[in-house]
Amino acid sequence: MPLPQSPPLATTPIDGPDGPLPLPFSQELIRALSASVVDDHTMTDEECATRWQAAYDALMSFTPSEPTEAMLAAQAVAAHSAAMECLRRAMLHHQGEATRIRLRHNAVSMMRAFSTALRTLERHRGWPAGKRIYRD
Repeated sequence: MPLPQSPPLATTPIDGPDGPLPLPFSQELIRALSASVVDDHTMTDEECATRWQAAYDALMSFTPSEPTEAMLAAQAVAAHSAAMECLRRAMLHHQGEATRIRLRHNAVSMMRAFSTALRTLERHRGWPAGKRIYRD
């Protein structure tokens, strides 16, 4: 089953604090990020659109000013989404204990990937550890 049409936001470039990023880059990054957070076999078009918008909002909360920052932000958003999905699946009662353990371990790995992406972005921006990298 193919994904529903891409959200309208994919037709505009990612707008960073130093101006918009190149449109082809923005479109591809948003397409890849969207594909990482949408399960097209079980979700309705409305659920897909909601997830797309949430992923886009999360990406933009990092205020990426260049393609490298946008890629790191997208990795963080995708890792967070994957971690949450693993934790959700680990809570399903029909899962065997071995599967639940594996899903929890996968979630921990994704949480580490999220943290690593955040630290890398902070270092890339030259910020001291612990400085907020997102906007309110």
